[in-house]
Amino acid sequence: MTEDVTMTLNGVAVDVSNVEFNLTVMHGRSGVTDPPTASSAQLVIRGSAGPVMEISDVLTITSHGEARFSGKISDLDVAFIQTSPPTPITTVIAMGNLSELGLVDVGSSGYAEQTARQRVETILAATDVAYLNGGDAAITLKAVAAVDSVTTTAWDGLSAVAVQTGALFFDDPDGRVIFEDYGNRGLTNFEGTWSAQTSTWAAASGTWASFPTEITSTSLDSSGVVFNPVFTKTLEPLINSVTVGYGTDQTIQQEDSASITAYGRREYLLNTEIKTLDDATERGANIITAQANPLWNLGQITILIHELDATQTTAVLKLVSGSLVIVNDLPAAGPYDAYEGIVEGWSDSYDNGNHTLTLSISDPRFSYQTLKWGQVLPELTWAEVDVTAKWFEIISNNELIGA
Repeated sequence: MTEDVTMTLNGVAVDVSNVEFNLTVMHGRSGVTDPPTASSAQLVIRGSAGPVMEISDVLTITSHGEARFSGKISDLDVAFIQTSPPTPITTVIAMGNLSELGLVDVGSSGYAEQTARQRVETILAATDVAYLNGGDAAITLKAVAAVDSVTTTAWDGLSAVAVQTGALFFDDPDGRVIFEDYGNRGLTNFEGTWSAQTSTWAAASGTWASFPTEITSTSLDSSGVVFNPVFTKTLEPLINSVTVGYGTDQTIQQEDSASITAYGRREYLLNTEIKTLDDATERGANIITAQANPLWNLGQITILIHELDATQTTAVLKLVSGSLVIVNDLPAAGPYDAYEGIVEGWSDSYDNGNHTLTLSISDPRFSYQTLKWGQVLPELTWAEVDVTAKWFEIISNNELIGA
């Protein structure tokens, strides 16, 4: 086990080659409707050969050359097994940099009228964390006067923008806080979208092709995957009537009449700081598109990393929240023989020579990503395409073929 894992403590490499330990790293969230969660690492060391650690030490973890965690130690616990002499069992818990946002207050001076991206920048710039801002550069948020402003933590400030605009934030294995609007989710370079460009053509460098704007998908077959797929479909996240508050005490309502007829009215009120009718209308429409009908979801899959080859291992360990995965070789009797899902989070476990990665995945529709030409399955023919399909409504290959 230990030959696959390397660690640093306060920037200094730690030799764990002769240390007996178990390790679990958590990233992202468990489900698409769950709130953001800071990454965490739990390291259990048996014996006294492990490194000396202290609260607030910076811990980084790498596996097979890929970053798995970066954060600070928050808890230490030492217990003893009754041996002769007693054997210490040290439990170390470290939290990712997203947790730091709960310690910084923002908003006491109010906010100017600004785009969602600018609001996110205002909040994150007040912290000491490294970050990547993929907030929406097109949505305008109204000004909040200092007299009306309530001081909140940076975490709560980001949460408010995320809920109002449909965005998500998390900390990646390198320790950066990532904020993604739903138009940017899963992209590897936010600046590679037209709406994100702020410089002049004369100041631009490079070529448009150098900006990766497509989501990289990773295909998984039955090799190395624990084969116990469980599909679920539930009414829990269903919304077919949404009212969005915007501007000065104004509202706009969006509905899906067919869904209301089929499942009954399921309402949702979203009060926002969105300024314009157009932006509020689009926000409501996106919620209806994503949640007006129950969807089959695969939920979780577990991958046996120790049974993969080097190429597969590297591809799988690069997955983060927002990555696209395609699970193949599913049972023919199930709703899909191949399932496209968006990674919401994962649990990475190292135990007695076994390395397993459990992915929590969701239907792509929740991420508001319209299928792009480069993501169409190469073996798909025009004859297989659903004749009723409308490109701007297609989220996955399953919908393109009417599966």
